Amino acid sequence: MSVENFGNSTLIPEKNIQNKKEELSVEDKEQAFLAWKEMVLGVETMPDNIDQLKDLEVRKWFSQSLDIEIDNLSKDWGLEPDLALIKKISEARNAQEKSAAQVEYIQNCYSQIQKLVLKFKEQPRKSTKWNSWPKTMREHKSFNCVGASLLGQRLLEKAGIENYLGSPVGHVVDIAHLENGDWWYGDFLNRDVQQIEPKEIEIEGCRVLSIDDKKLSYKYIGIQDISAAPSFIVGNLGCLVDEANDENIPDEDIDKVAAKNFLAEHVELFEKVNFEDLLARLYSGVERFVTSPEMESEKKRINLIFSSSDDIQELIEKKNLNENIQAVRANFKNNVEVVKNFLLTGDEALISSLDYDSRSVLKIYNHQLERVKEINVEVYEELKARMIALISV
Repeated sequence: MSVENFGNSTLIPEKNIQNKKEELSVEDKEQAFLAWKEMVLGVETMPDNIDQLKDLEVRKWFSQSLDIEIDNLSKDWGLEPDLALIKKISEARNAQEKSAAQVEYIQNCYSQIQKLVLKFKEQPRKSTKWNSWPKTMREHKSFNCVGASLLGQRLLEKAGIENYLGSPVGHVVDIAHLENGDWWYGDFLNRDVQQIEPKEIEIEGCRVLSIDDKKLSYKYIGIQDISAAPSFIVGNLGCLVDEANDENIPDEDIDKVAAKNFLAEHVELFEKVNFEDLLARLYSGVERFVTSPEMESEKKRINLIFSSSDDIQELIEKKNLNENIQAVRANFKNNVEVVKNFLLTGDEALISSLDYDSRSVLKIYNHQLERVKEINVEVYEELKARMIALISV
């Protein structure tokens, strides 16, 4: 039940970004462009006539320059659109046939990016938390959820598939809207690509997919046009500063070490650019959405689910059950009704016929569920239903 959650994107772009009445000063724009060039892109490029650019044009340049560098990086890493599948999409005779080909293409994107994930995987574990922009992705040969979504988005765009950057709590994914109206959720980093059946709603001006799916932890996913991708990076840069200076995080924490190293490398730029302020100035409305009652409640729910999952994983490792976990899962599949009834009742007599490792893992699950129940009964019921659904697949 362990949940991987990469990146630091707790900020979700809104549907209709409204500008503050007061435009950025010329000095603010110059420093923002310099920081974007040196820290984010890592290439010698700057727009002309900076003093004449409006905030809308600043955002547009951020977006276009990011697209170019992600495209260059994709080519360097061997991520190529499948031309045969693109042709299959274009030659489809109806919406269903076209959508079927689009799904094949999405699966191909997933396969390509997963090969990169495996290729770049190193031991001991290194921090990938801040690798959401082209320069760090290229230098470190790794990427977080934002980076994976940007790579996926470029591939989807080349096939003409309608796609958005989706931002559930603390995460970023690719969202595809197919020709026949189906929605697909693409977490290319964490090996989770699936069809979803959302309802479209709006929260604080943000277009949101509301989801009720036991296979997915999230209930709300804000979706934004790909031109808003820089907001995730600007948000991450602001969070990087906070984490580097957070006294509550141990100094040996690998994500904090990475943040402090990056901050030290670019200290002069960070002194001149306040990225939290830049986010609010260029992508206003974000804070209203993130702090909405719906998303505050969602954040608490997700944090409880993820912390519970982490606790389960930690207990499994502590009891040296991790090595046999695949056999345990197979045993669960062969005894679905027994496992379901135990999770529903907590009666240990029901699992007496199972092997020791399987009983131990189930007891860990049940113990953690009871702890969640003390905090939030609704999340307890949700987790129990999800576990049963996963076992029943």
